[in-house]
Amino acid sequence: RRAHFDAPEREALFAAEEARWHVDLERRRIATDPDLAPDERAARLAALEAELPEEVRETRRATLAAVRLRADEASLRAAGASDAEIHALRADRFGPEAAARLAALDERRTRWNERVEAWRSEREQLVAAGATAEEIASRRADRFEGPERLRIEAIERMEASR
Repeated sequence: RRAHFDAPEREALFAAEEARWHVDLERRRIATDPDLAPDERAARLAALEAELPEEVRETRRATLAAVRLRADEASLRAAGASDAEIHALRADRFGPEAAARLAALDERRTRWNERVEAWRSEREQLVAAGATAEEIASRRADRFEGPERLRIEAIERMEASR
């Protein structure tokens, strides 16, 4: 960069990227520093984040929003939060429409997990009764269609490889 661009050009073209690199390297150093107390580490990381250009900070916030929401939801659930409290958190972060979509997603995931557990139980019974692989595959095809079948087969392969 120094060989091909002068200082103003480098600044215009690469400043944000270099700021991210600097912050990432410093973040790793802070995260692995055994001499820092957790609160001091958090403060230094927050100060470091503030050094980034606003556009980079905003991109990071947006990118990490779902991760933070999931962590906050897990903390609330561990503390015994109700579905209404989870909904309120989601609505506060992303608005009521998004909170409703996330609740619908939770419901679909719950139904899927229940179907998977029911299939596991049925499959175990089939295996115990001496069913052939073809019989099991036929039953699986009766319970799951299209992408669901691919998904359940992938789950079974992962479980078998453990």
